[in-house]
Amino acid sequence: MIVNNLIANAWILAGIVARDLDDVSGSQGADGLFWLNQILAEKSITARYIPFYTHNVFNTVVGQETYFVANLVELETATFNIGPVRFEMRLDNRRHYFGAPRVDNIESLPYHYYFERVLGGGNIYLYFIPNTIYPIKVTGRFALNQVAATDDLSTQVDAFYQSYLMYELANRLCDWYKISLPPSTLAQLKKFDDTFADLNPMDFTIKTTSTLTKNGGFNWGQVNIGRGWTTP
Repeated sequence: MIVNNLIANAWILAGIVARDLDDVSGSQGADGLFWLNQILAEKSITARYIPFYTHNVFNTVVGQETYFVANLVELETATFNIGPVRFEMRLDNRRHYFGAPRVDNIESLPYHYYFERVLGGGNIYLYFIPNTIYPIKVTGRFALNQVAATDDLSTQVDAFYQSYLMYELANRLCDWYKISLPPSTLAQLKKFDDTFADLNPMDFTIKTTSTLTKNGGFNWGQVNIGRGWTTP
């Protein structure tokens, strides 16, 4: 569906423009495009309504801890490769990653990572700092692209999601005009909201680490001999 067509249909769904009787004016088309791009941007707030996961790969730089990934809004997994063999990395939390005592300049296998949102994407932090070039494979949700009036939405999202955007835009246009959305349109929008919760359900699998072990944290023996790498 071309963006202009979606905008015109949204005005009709909103009950503001009558099909075959009125035309979408230039200002209405511009308003529709503005609010459509706002809606696309707002999907990145929690990433729940971004319709699919994406896989990406980047290479580490020797001695570099922080890596910016453009448009990454939710990171699900991160691994690194040595040749054809893929190795697990453990997700850390903010308090431990930035607050726990450690030696900052150890260069070894990056067994821990932490992710946080930043302007325009996300930063991935690695510890230990990579001692060579490793391919880092990430899986997550990326922000939806902004669109122009003549763009074909089929290159970015599936047909069902285009329908959802059309109903979502109709609702936004009613807000813009300070009128109520027609009940039938509102009912369909609610159906979309209810079903999208199951589009990509969250993975609630957890891995626990016992705090009742006699083994302590990392020591210089592990750093010098094992290079920081231990089995799970």
